[in-house]
Amino acid sequence: LPQEAQDVLKTLPAKWDDIKLLAGYPGESAIIARRSGSTWYIGGITNTNARNIGVDLGFLGKGRHTASIYTDNEDGSVSITTKTVTASTHLDFNLMPSGGFDIKIVPAK
Repeated sequence: LPQEAQDVLKTLPAKWDDIKLLAGYPGESAIIARRSGSTWYIGGITNTNARNIGVDLGFLGKGRHTASIYTDNEDGSVSITTKTVTASTHLDFNLMPSGGFDIKIVPAK
């Protein structure tokens, strides 16, 4: 795994306060959101088929949040972007075959 992906995995909590299946179908794709305290972690993955996947963040509740978004690239590297999101935000991902994404969302300061 690229170092960026390893760093994200090292910070994942062992205990969750809430878990939501946001979308998916067995054998095709899955998007799961997990919350620990006020921080949400969202993971998405696809099978060997490339696909477009959307994520609605309506579960966030009121207020602004900061999302750190990790996506894999064709060369095996990881891209990291940061953006402000709210409960009305919709994110779109173009996943490569066997690709995925991670998002860490914290309340904005």
